[in-house]
Amino acid sequence: MRKTAVLIGVLIGMISCSTHETKDHEHPTLGGSNKLEVETYRAVGKSRPAQAALPACVRDPVRCNKDYLAFAEREQDHAHPVADCQALYARLLSQWELLPSSEPRKERTSGLRGQLLDALNINFLLESDTSGVRAPAPQPLVLKERDMGSYQLIDAVLRDPKVGDIPLLMALPQGKGPFPVVLALPGHSEAPSTVLKSLPADLVTQQGMALLSIGMRAYDSQSSEHSAAMALLCRGFSLMGLRVYEALVALEFIDTHPNLTSDAVGLVGHSGGSTTFNLMVWLTDRPRALITDLKADYFNFHEFEERHYILDETHPRLHELAPHINKLSSLPLAVLEVPYGAPGGPVPLLNFLRTQLQ
Repeated sequence: MRKTAVLIGVLIGMISCSTHETKDHEHPTLGGSNKLEVETYRAVGKSRPAQAALPACVRDPVRCNKDYLAFAEREQDHAHPVADCQALYARLLSQWELLPSSEPRKERTSGLRGQLLDALNINFLLESDTSGVRAPAPQPLVLKERDMGSYQLIDAVLRDPKVGDIPLLMALPQGKGPFPVVLALPGHSEAPSTVLKSLPADLVTQQGMALLSIGMRAYDSQSSEHSAAMALLCRGFSLMGLRVYEALVALEFIDTHPNLTSDAVGLVGHSGGSTTFNLMVWLTDRPRALITDLKADYFNFHEFEERHYILDETHPRLHELAPHINKLSSLPLAVLEVPYGAPGGPVPLLNFLRTQLQ
């Protein structure tokens, strides 16, 4: 239940705009990343590490926010910093308490791509072509490979100079490709491996499709996500903007992989993953299909133990544009909207994807 705005004054006193490292129990506005044990792996040969424990930010990325905090500090040339970070937090919390009283602006959906790029402030990270915007191609690094019989399961990272190492889990069918691709994004507090529970890799690869999922960092709905989201908002960026950028990086990886078909990509989002994909598909025409289980208003806090943590999707400008973003029927691709969590199981999803991608 939402608390009343009376809490705002108390919460502001609990929140610091410092960029110094904080303890796990603190609730910062711009605090440093939580301490995580990062396990190393021994390189074997030229590019393939030993089958050892994965780095913590690959195995469990949801609490890793250091790359986002570094981005907010580093990209000063493209920042639009606010005058008072504490006041911004207070205003956002107050606005959230009053929802749904705010009204969207009346822009036309036909100009939505430009409005979204302007709001997200990620144009400097991207290039444009006839299909929309494109991210730079990442440098993939394979960390671990497992032969699962009918498919290969691969843990990797997509190395990007702006946002760091993006965790990637890929299930690749045996045999000769290239294969159509299912690119999936998990919900909050979920790692890429969680996708395999709702989209079993053996079922996907039996249909002759590869399954990819990227790890969403700073995705815990608490201090790690809050710190990253506020650090970016206070400098005129947003965590949602970087979520979209990372999904575009994944598309570039697909485009450059010899065993993947870049013109046969289907997107599957769950919860926060749907929030990202519903936005990204307005910026690029390359995906052929979208499955989504959530439409967001791009304004959200998580309340836990009388504290309010701002979530990645929160962006005042996106909130104004949300009714237009959610007009998914206007998109030039096939869209399947399913109930939250896809309670009907994977078969209807796979039938839709097979029809659209093959």
